[in-house]
Amino acid sequence: ATSQPQHVATPPPPPPPSLHVFEPPAVPSGMVPAIIINDFIDEHAAQPIVDFLTATEFNDENGHSVKSFGHPYSYVGSKATTSPPIIPEALQPLVDSINKMQAEEFYKSYPELKKKGAAPVINSCLVNRYVGQESFLPEHSDNEITIHPESSIYTITVGESGEILFADRSSKTDSLKL
Repeated sequence: ATSQPQHVATPPPPPPPSLHVFEPPAVPSGMVPAIIINDFIDEHAAQPIVDFLTATEFNDENGHSVKSFGHPYSYVGSKATTSPPIIPEALQPLVDSINKMQAEEFYKSYPELKKKGAAPVINSCLVNRYVGQESFLPEHSDNEITIHPESSIYTITVGESGEILFADRSSKTDSLKL
């Protein structure tokens, strides 16, 4: 009797990184959809950031606390300093990763500017700290005049997980809950 060749099942390739694009209804002209990247930084890279932020003094503000770094940023109800320190070395690897990702996206839209090295870079960092189940960030819009209309706003979560709710202001309905 001859033996039949055995077929060995090849395991499927690993899934790509979790990347979800969320486009809320009626996105105003000039605004882009939210891009959600799970595991943007790994636990090893997050630990020095958590250690630094644990040792940082924050200002209490409306249900949470804040610390600002880099270019001054103000908003209604802000308790962050008007003369923040530079973005600290502990946060620089995270800022570098964001700047790299931001440049890649920018040059997709404006390839003619790549030779000029004109991609926008992060110039400030506002850290919100939440301690316990009672901490929260009040409903708000990041629409202050200090924010350039074509700039990007990044939300990075390190440490414990939490819930973020994005809402459509015109309809007052929940648009995205993470």
